[in-house]
Amino acid sequence: MAGELHKKAKKEKTKRRKTKRPKNKRKKIQKAKRRAARIRRPEEGILEGIMKCGSFVFMRAGVARTPHI
Repeated sequence: MAGELHKKAKKEKTKRRKTKRPKNKRKKIQKAKRRAARIRRPEEGILEGIMKCGSFVFMRAGVARTPHI
């Protein structure tokens, strides 16, 4: 009896929620996306420090493939 209960408790424990992305990482991604949007609207501030955000380079359709600055 005791063993069965323990097994059940263990099973409950393993159903943990997927880990959320850390907040600073999310912020960085949002920043990079904003920068990508800035490239897409070239009339206001072309290439103002584009994509200085490390690995987050958004090569989406419509985003100018500009060299890093």
